[in-house]
Amino acid sequence: MSKKEKPREPEREDQIYKDKNGKPLNGQYFIAKPIEEGTVLYDLTELNYFKGKIHGEPAICYHDGLEETWENGKFLRIKNLPYPER
Repeated sequence: MSKKEKPREPEREDQIYKDKNGKPLNGQYFIAKPIEEGTVLYDLTELNYFKGKIHGEPAICYHDGLEETWENGKFLRIKNLPYPER
């Protein structure tokens, strides 16, 4: 990719995510955000964790097709561009 790659959500770097019991997250999780208030339509984001940190290839898959590779809580690269840019 010609432009400098950076994560969509840089604030996620180096964060440790835990469940309600304080255990670091492991595996696949989904975040659903309403597209518009009062609708039943949601943007779904898939996140993959290892020992509480975002990790994997892809580690984050956004609703628009953007996929990011992360390792141990650090952004590495964009795996796939959003659908309109492919």
